[in-house]
Amino acid sequence: MSAVPAPPVSAATERSDLGEIGASIADPLPVLRSTPDFVGMPNGDRPLADESRFAAAQAAAGGWLLVAVASTLLLGGAGLAALVTWPYAVALFAVFVWLPAYLSVFRYAALFFEDPPGLTVVRPVTPVTVVVSGNAAPGPTRSALAYLAAQDYDGPLRVVMVGGGLSDDDVRATQQTASGLGINLDILRGGWLGPAAACNLALPHVATPLVLTLQAGTCLHPSAVRLLVARLESSPRETAGVSGHAFVRNRRSGLVAEVLAAGSTRDVDTTRRVESLFQGAQVAEPACMVFHVQALRALNGLPDDPASAVAASWRFLERGWRVGYEPHALAFTTQPVTIGTAGRSRADAERRVAAEAHETGVDPQRSTASRFLGAVARSALARDVAFTLAGLQALALLARGNAALLVGYLLFVVPIALVTGALARRNQREVLDETGLSTPRRLTDQVAPLLGLQAVQGPAAIAESLRGRPPRRRRSPRALTRRRLARRGPRYA
Repeated sequence: MSAVPAPPVSAATERSDLGEIGASIADPLPVLRSTPDFVGMPNGDRPLADESRFAAAQAAAGGWLLVAVASTLLLGGAGLAALVTWPYAVALFAVFVWLPAYLSVFRYAALFFEDPPGLTVVRPVTPVTVVVSGNAAPGPTRSALAYLAAQDYDGPLRVVMVGGGLSDDDVRATQQTASGLGINLDILRGGWLGPAAACNLALPHVATPLVLTLQAGTCLHPSAVRLLVARLESSPRETAGVSGHAFVRNRRSGLVAEVLAAGSTRDVDTTRRVESLFQGAQVAEPACMVFHVQALRALNGLPDDPASAVAASWRFLERGWRVGYEPHALAFTTQPVTIGTAGRSRADAERRVAAEAHETGVDPQRSTASRFLGAVARSALARDVAFTLAGLQALALLARGNAALLVGYLLFVVPIALVTGALARRNQREVLDETGLSTPRRLTDQVAPLLGLQAVQGPAAIAESLRGRPPRRRRSPRALTRRRLARRGPRYA
């Protein structure tokens, strides 16, 4: 059992010694210990096949949809149709209540049936190259190297740091730190690069079968590399990569900042679990992900895009390959988290899925579940726009005394969001408990899933989608000939 000291920026408090981890950078990371070998091993259960779980999730969502349609039309349809026409009332119910209710229950049912197979390889020894995006700040760099040095991985590890605006003094200091920690470190200078560009720059120099990409400043759990490689080698042979579980810590401090960061972590974990179960492209985690080097070279590296991991996953699926997810492989990241962060991140990933589908098309040989997730992602912007417009009309109708739309939303969408959040909290507690960690228990966590509703994140997703759209090419002006000038009048003749 190895232990990792807290980052050198602050001393560990009594809270950290107890293994309780906060969702704000104001709280130092607790003492991290290795995950026992029995975690993730087969427990004798026989999970359902992917097709059966997809059919069960669709059945649950379809049943809830029928209840919502019958209830809203019988109880509030006539009153709404008296203010608008019946077809328009049905359209408002469809985009504001029925479709969100259907997708919410499908997400809950998929998370309920999600049960990853056990690990068949517990202690892998395959050589791994870790590519870290450079950071000019010495504190995060030293912390990232310290957590890499404390990995309980039995195979050889080689670390390549790329870019980051490092000066000669920074390079020497970083190499001395790595030597003191016993790390085989190489530094490639390439300016300020993201994880995708850093991986592509280091890929020609990688001589190991596996490569692990890390964002700058990411701190790994001591068993993260072992569990990622174990999941990759225990998965089917067509698995090209496995993503880790990013635990987001807010740069801001305070109760609100911690609630937002904790809710964002659980929402991302839920998305990764569902996408991994049904072979979706949004299973990728840019902060921490391990790949087969040959698979990356088949793609000519990671696509140079803000959502490069999602684009790479789509191209893997295009070739009939898979991308897995290991929830026990924790990677602690730090970023500013606001109320619209979840919507903006979702819009960025879904825009990349839509772009890849438009460019390459959807393979009809792909499973029905995978094509369903792709269709949901591609229609995200249209659904957000329609929902937001319907929400504005629901408020206008409420002012006129008709609350049918809002009541339907409160009855058939909000409760599902709360129970999904409760299930996500239970899954997170189980994972953290098995890794020797825990999170503070707050009453606000029970209502925090409401911040992830489409009513809250939809406007942020729309703004992000519009901001990320490529600018329209302006038509080049025609040359002003003497004849054209003459048409403007005698003054220009």
